[in-house]
Amino acid sequence: MIKAIIDPFTDRQVGFVLVLLSVLMSSKLLAQWQPTAGPYGGGIQCLAASGTNLFCGSQGGVFLSTNNGAEWTAVNSRLNNSKIKTITVMGINIFAGTHRLVWDASRVPSGVYCCHMRVADHISLKKLIILR
Repeated sequence: MIKAIIDPFTDRQVGFVLVLLSVLMSSKLLAQWQPTAGPYGGGIQCLAASGTNLFCGSQGGVFLSTNNGAEWTAVNSRLNNSKIKTITVMGINIFAGTHRLVWDASRVPSGVYCCHMRVADHISLKKLIILR
């Protein structure tokens, strides 16, 4: 017959674990979003980074921060619609989308699919892999 021996925790061990948990929990509670100097113009819809530059899209257009979000500058030249839903950066080009497409692949069988996107003269091909 195998007998399991379980040593009960001492009050000191339980106290240590409780103190440790409370310290860990309080540090998580203190890590909150902090207000910055902008960007102003509605809620942030999307973020993109390129090197040390941080871009965000909002209902007020596209904004750029070069100092980790402390200050933001609008970069909306040649932008017809300021309600940005998605943003990506490729080299020196910023692509801001005012529409968002969600593809429901729940009824599509497993396989490899090709997504062809065109914006002005830029064409992007993406491989989509669905595994079930």
